[in-house]
Amino acid sequence: MREGRRVWLAPAYVLHQIAYRDTSRIVEILSAEYGRLSLFARGANGPKSSLRGILRPFQRLLISWSGKTETCQLVGAEIDGDITNLSSERLMSGFYLNELLMKLTERGDPHPDIFYSYAVCVQALCAGAPEQATLRRFEQRLLADLGYGLDLSITFDDARSLRDAKRVLRGAIDACLDGRPLRSREVMMALRSRIISGSEVIS
Repeated sequence: MREGRRVWLAPAYVLHQIAYRDTSRIVEILSAEYGRLSLFARGANGPKSSLRGILRPFQRLLISWSGKTETCQLVGAEIDGDITNLSSERLMSGFYLNELLMKLTERGDPHPDIFYSYAVCVQALCAGAPEQATLRRFEQRLLADLGYGLDLSITFDDARSLRDAKRVLRGAIDACLDGRPLRSREVMMALRSRIISGSEVIS
């Protein structure tokens, strides 16, 4: 990032954040124009912070920041458009999307097409679109935007096509991850196993 950069009201999504000391956060964002960035949100957890309740995942934001180092300082954020909420049943799918972007994109490397594909996917998940087909379309577009496009003739209209697409796309994504595990995938598998085990006990 160039020295002395100031950016105002850039469309972005929060991918991940961690607490820093008592009231601050380090926020990982995905922006359309600047790619993935780490921003230091000073006092974001403080009782009087204007950022409380704003920096949440799956909500399109307008974010402003400034600084001279790789981790710049967040100076403002506001909701861009409608308030979006991902249902509790689909939160793990949302976290899966975010983890893919955290592990398959480089900081400071803009990919506007990835940003807009992510925005479309999040909106579809929030609106109740078929979950598996929505995820497969995003995976396919993400791989294409990263230069690993697959010539898939599979549609996503039936259960068999979805299973075939999931198998092919998972193999391609695993190759891109180069052995790095996806925590969200492990959690989803554990939850699914627990649900199946519970059903067996009930029956």
